[in-house]
Amino acid sequence: NSKEKDKGYENQRWLINQQLDYYLSDENLQTDTFFKNKINASSEGWIDVEIFLNCRKIQKIRGIKANDIAMAAFDSEELEVSMDKS
Repeated sequence: NSKEKDKGYENQRWLINQQLDYYLSDENLQTDTFFKNKINASSEGWIDVEIFLNCRKIQKIRGIKANDIAMAAFDSEELEVSMDKS
């Protein structure tokens, strides 16, 4: 059923979005040296979406690809997405 598939995809994007918002929240970055270092390593403060594929909580979301992370990030009111991969 395509409606069930769409609902599952929306739920997946929501889960990714929530996790990204948490990882990059001010609260988490106070103690999370991994993401803080990734942000500081970029002159513009960007993190490649591929980095998130290595995170255990993201990996628990079955069948996830880098594009899924980028699309979920677009849904976030907290995150900014660069399409030029800079």
